[in-house]
Amino acid sequence: MKDDEKLWDWLKPGYFDVPASIQNNVPVAGEDGDFIYGSAYFPLRAGQTERFSLALVYGHDLNDLLKNRETVQKIYNSDYRFPQPPDKPTLKVVPGDGQVTLYWDRKAEYSIDPVTKEKDFEGYKIYKATDPDFNDVRSITNVNGVVTGYVPIAQFDKVNDVQGIFMPSPDLYQEAEGYTVNLGSNTGLQHSYIDYDVENGRRYYYAVVAYDGGDAEKDIYPSENTKFISIQPNGEIITDINTAVVRPGPEVAGYDMQNSDCSLEHLAGPANGSIFYEIVDKTGLNGHTYRVFFTDTQTDGIDNDNDWNVLTDDIGSDGNPYIIDEDSTQYNGVPDVGEPNYEWRDPDEFAPFTSTYSVLDITGHKETLWIDTTYTFLAKKNIVHSSILIYLASETGNFLDVEKFEIDTLRGKIKIKKDSGLNSGDYYVNYQYYPVYKSPNIFNSPYASETLDADIFDGIQMKFYNHWNINPILSDSVSYWNTENRRYNWGFSTGKVDFGSGNIITGRRFPADYEIQFGDDVIYTTEEAFQKEPYYFPPVKTNFRIFNLTDLVEVPFLLVRPSIFMNFNPDSVYGLCPGDFLETFWKRPDSTYQYTWTMIFSNLQSDPKDTIYTFYDGDILHIETTKSFRSRDVYEFTTQIPFADDDKAITQLDEIQVVPNPYVVANNMEAPLPPAITSGRGERRIEFRKLPQDAKVHIFTSNGTHIITLNHTGDIHNGTLAWNLKTKENLDISFGVYFYIVEAKVGKKSGKLAIIK
Repeated sequence: MKDDEKLWDWLKPGYFDVPASIQNNVPVAGEDGDFIYGSAYFPLRAGQTERFSLALVYGHDLNDLLKNRETVQKIYNSDYRFPQPPDKPTLKVVPGDGQVTLYWDRKAEYSIDPVTKEKDFEGYKIYKATDPDFNDVRSITNVNGVVTGYVPIAQFDKVNDVQGIFMPSPDLYQEAEGYTVNLGSNTGLQHSYIDYDVENGRRYYYAVVAYDGGDAEKDIYPSENTKFISIQPNGEIITDINTAVVRPGPEVAGYDMQNSDCSLEHLAGPANGSIFYEIVDKTGLNGHTYRVFFTDTQTDGIDNDNDWNVLTDDIGSDGNPYIIDEDSTQYNGVPDVGEPNYEWRDPDEFAPFTSTYSVLDITGHKETLWIDTTYTFLAKKNIVHSSILIYLASETGNFLDVEKFEIDTLRGKIKIKKDSGLNSGDYYVNYQYYPVYKSPNIFNSPYASETLDADIFDGIQMKFYNHWNINPILSDSVSYWNTENRRYNWGFSTGKVDFGSGNIITGRRFPADYEIQFGDDVIYTTEEAFQKEPYYFPPVKTNFRIFNLTDLVEVPFLLVRPSIFMNFNPDSVYGLCPGDFLETFWKRPDSTYQYTWTMIFSNLQSDPKDTIYTFYDGDILHIETTKSFRSRDVYEFTTQIPFADDDKAITQLDEIQVVPNPYVVANNMEAPLPPAITSGRGERRIEFRKLPQDAKVHIFTSNGTHIITLNHTGDIHNGTLAWNLKTKENLDISFGVYFYIVEAKVGKKSGKLAIIK
């Protein structure tokens, strides 16, 4: 390589040297050689840049090599523009006692392929191995027996029309040499997984990859993320954002999770579902207090069922197509309050069902950062502007005017306004923020495509038990008459009412608690609510009314009884009788009406037929329905940080383990030699498990000579200390029997271990 003239000859166009190890185009031996690449002559002027491409092509055999060469050529011919897999998810792993928890984010689901310009995300696969190259799960072959694919331990597939085995075109199938992939079985997406098939102390490598569905018609094969893990010669392990390395093991002695009651306190609102939080990552718990809020279909400003029509855009918020709206919403091309098929003017959205949830960290976040006149990112996003406190780090407690800063609360960015008079420097910033903001990810929600799980934040995940169907609660302890001896059977349903001349209206279930309240005289007249088309009924005076306890409004209703219309007397006061129908309505903000429930009454089986009761002032029928979380609902909870209970740890000292004991030559916890290290043996490892926090392990020979002292890190989530079978002088120990003493503030434990080489 130092001979410039010879090197020039080698680089001349047309020169191609075949080494002696290749005969008749077939390699017959190995070769310790150098690769030299050249090109034709071309001018390279001052300041000019010429780019070149280079490919090293490998294969299991000559045919495989040629196939790979064709693939590389296609990539080059397409200018390196070919469909890409979705973005990589960010993976986190949590070791536990006999288990490993994996969880990841959702960003892959929103990625757009740079070539097809489509969201083609299809699902997730989880790979697990004891080898960083995942060779122990690389076992799927093509038709030629060449190992090509990997076997996942779990797969989560988006619920859609893409599932099962990918069926490529004949040409693509030939090009893939009979290899294809499984696109899943519409399991639905989830974002956490617990692997129980693990051994404590053994090193495991994990990867969570996102994959797309490919396109057989366009000859686009499904693709998935890489799973990069590299072990350096010094033993350092480098991972990607979607890969991780972990050793499962027990926590320290006395470990106490504290979070025994994971239910949320209902501070406000009418919902009668329930919410719990589930601990996904015990190491992420921070002891903060959170509040959970909701939006609902009636008021969230979203056309949740996508049935608004641009043809009704001229109706406007005033409901009149001929008058320009004062709020300038006329003909603006988007749904506005008051327009048909939108929010409370939509029969399918006027009942408040949960559309999103948000979680507010009311404990807040504190940080110190450098702020100047260019944007600096804060640690959190979705910040509550009114909660922000700022002062110079050097002047503790001297709060500054927040208006002197420009703050992007949604993205979490801050900078000093140029005319503020403030200088660049280190500032202390305190604020509340939403770790989850307006997320539709609620179990079984009809307003999100994938709802198996909620968002994971600060080590926890919400578990919603929501009411997605509105039904009366029939339990006597919930819905009841307050009269012991005077009562009717009642039914609560929805149906259709024909008012004649084609005026047919359909009832919609509305979530609320109701009371029929009785009086001694007239307390309601249907004339007050219905004396216009199409709801024309004669004005009927009744000694009862219906009250909506949830929204604190009187409920308009019609009393439907054939005898009333046959022998109507406007001066009569009508009570409640068997066979009566009460058709109820919800009054919209624009004073129009939506037909809701039908209430039906009949005699009890124990009563004689046609028994009629007279109800008096103070008598009520109380009826409750299931109610979804809505914008008025607020829940609160506080997580507890795990800790090491000293009293509990004292009782667990006898549970301290030495694994393996005896140590015989080697064990499966030990990693092999790192790459490029060819001499010696791999790792030696003995583990002391279930140690108390901050414990010390002193190891001695049988004659009392001190070998080494191992110190626990103080991490309560990891109760394991590993020993590499070396002395404090970094010398290998010899075989024999050794004694150990575990020393901690909660007590001592001694024992012996055997080393058999």
